[in-house]
Amino acid sequence: MKTSKIVSLTVIALFLGLATLPGLGQIQPPGQLPAAQQPEEASFDGILRTVDAEEQTLMVADEEEVQMTFRYNAETEVLGSEGTVQGLSAETGTPVRIAYLPVAEGQTPLASAILILDDEVN
Repeated sequence: MKTSKIVSLTVIALFLGLATLPGLGQIQPPGQLPAAQQPEEASFDGILRTVDAEEQTLMVADEEEVQMTFRYNAETEVLGSEGTVQGLSAETGTPVRIAYLPVAEGQTPLASAILILDDEVN
């Protein structure tokens, strides 16, 4: 009987200890970091060089000809121009600002927003 009480108390203490651990029970979708570990959004300003509608990518080059390629999808917000990703093809050669979340080297970042810049914004 004494052993049974000790085991019961140990199980209860273990359960209470685990229940108070921060983040326990908060399940994240695969490949997604907890909110506290999410990287901050970054931006890249440059000239829109190419848009590949089939691959859903666009390439932007800055003043020093540093080129970055971004993916886009239906959730990517487009501000200015026609306001659609489909309308970007007509905007090649135009200054843009791309908002995106940084990714590991070798991966293509997903654009969360594309802002078509005009001379008044620069």
